[in-house]
Amino acid sequence: MIDTLLTNVLHIVIALDICGAIALIILGAKRHKARSETTTHLPPAQLAPQPFWKSLFPFSSPRISHVPAQDMKRLHTVLHSFEEDLH
Repeated sequence: MIDTLLTNVLHIVIALDICGAIALIILGAKRHKARSETTTHLPPAQLAPQPFWKSLFPFSSPRISHVPAQDMKRLHTVLHSFEEDLH
């Protein structure tokens, strides 16, 4: 009896997961479409083509910025001090 209950709960969770993935794809496509409609006034040279999966997850691609050498040296010093404290 508990096996049947757990199986039914698992089926419900899987169905909700699939519905969530479908909703994410649909909402991402709508957002991409809305964004492209608002940028149609820009010249074509300024519109960079993006793969579909990057338009769905804009938060997944980290922005890389230039870090000064002095800040990197300070970061290495802090990390090495943490490493020494762990030993």
